Amino acid sequence: MPTKDELTADINAMAVEITEALTLLKNDEDVELVDIEPRVRAAMEAVGDLAPDDAVEMRPLLVSLLEKMEEFSLILQDKINEINTEEDNARKEESDENN
Repeated sequence: MPTKDELTADINAMAVEITEALTLLKNDEDVELVDIEPRVRAAMEAVGDLAPDDAVEMRPLLVSLLEKMEEFSLILQDKINEINTEEDNARKEESDENN
C-alpha cells in the first residue's frame, strides 16, 4: 500500500501529465495519456486505504486532478466535434460538386 507521500507524488505527476496533454490538445497536437483512467482509479482507491485524517488531506489534490481531467475531456469532445463538422462539410461540398 502506497504511503501518503507516494500517493501525493503520483497524483501530482498525473496532474502534470494531464496539464501537458491539455496544452498539446489546445495546440492541435497529438496527445497520449497512457492508462490514465486506471491510474487515477488506483490512486483514489489507495487514498481510501489511508488513515482518515490523511485521506481528508488528500481530497483537494483529487478534486483538482478530477477537474483537470474534466477540462481535458470537454476540450477533447470539442475537438472531436470540430473534426466531425469539418468532415460533414467536406462530404457535403463533394456531394454538391458531383450534382
